[in-house]
Amino acid sequence: MPQSSGLSKGPRDQSADVDTHGQLSPIDLIAATSTQVLPSLNTPNEAIDGSCKGYGMFNLYRRLKALKGPLKQLNMLHFSHITARAERAKNDLDLLHQQLHDNPWDTQLQIHFAEMKAQSLKLATAKRCFFSQQAKCKYLM
Repeated sequence: MPQSSGLSKGPRDQSADVDTHGQLSPIDLIAATSTQVLPSLNTPNEAIDGSCKGYGMFNLYRRLKALKGPLKQLNMLHFSHITARAERAKNDLDLLHQQLHDNPWDTQLQIHFAEMKAQSLKLATAKRCFFSQQAKCKYLM
C-alpha cells in the first residue's frame, strides 16, 4: 500500500497535525508559541484552537492573520524606540555608577547597579541586533 505524503485535498483533519517524524506542523507550532509568548494579550481563539475550516494554506493564512494584531502589540510594547531606551539605560547606569563610586558600601545600591547593568546590557544587545538586521535588509535590497 503506497504511503500518502500527508497532503490532503480536503479540509484538514486533526491527524495531520503531527508529521511523520512526530514533530508539530508549522501551524500548530505557531499556535503553541502564541500561547506561550503572548499570554497577557488577547490572542484570537481562532489562531490557537484550530477551529479554522478549509484547505491547509487558507487555514495557515487565517491563523497568521489572526496573530498579526497581537504580534504588532507585542512589538510596540517591548521593542519600540529601542535606541532611545538603550541610551536612557546607559545614562542611568552611568549615574548609578557615579553614585556607587561615591558610596561603595551601600548594598542596596550595589544590587540596583547589578540589575541596571543587566538591563542595560540586554537593551544594548537588542539595539545591536536591530541595527544588524536593518543593515542586512539594506544590503539585500
